[in-house]
Amino acid sequence: MRKVAIGTVLALGLIMSLGPWSTAGATNSDFALFDGTEPANQPNSGAVCGAGSPTNLQNVFFTYHVNVSNFSDSLAVLRITFRDGDITRYQIPARSSFSLTEEGGSNANNSAIRVSIEGNGQLAGEASATGPKVFCISCDADSDGAGACNKIIPAGGLGSTGSNK
Repeated sequence: MRKVAIGTVLALGLIMSLGPWSTAGATNSDFALFDGTEPANQPNSGAVCGAGSPTNLQNVFFTYHVNVSNFSDSLAVLRITFRDGDITRYQIPARSSFSLTEEGGSNANNSAIRVSIEGNGQLAGEASATGPKVFCISCDADSDGAGACNKIIPAGGLGSTGSNK
């Protein structure tokens, strides 16, 4: 009887460790900080987040989050640029904060996004991503830099549409 009980406990432990929450369905996360208040980071301050890796983008769903604060006395604009060049713009009032959560990764056009500050806005914040395999890199001068970000999504986007979604 004791052997049966021990065997049952071991079997349940194995089933639980190999359940649907194992590595096949694992969620990873990454983040990048950006600081548009620092002159050395202008005009390309921001971050790039996506599915896969910076050198191997994948069409896998992921969730991205952006949190920013406007440290200036005037309106600033936060831009989200998709790989096909489409953009979404958000007006951030003076001395306020803003956050958003969106989905990406369903196709090559949104397998990565670039968070940037239009003009020389005084925005600083964080971009993060969660999903099966995700990455985020900073476009600031003291980190990965605009060059690394431009390889994934150039500051103006890859496409010529530039439409406001």
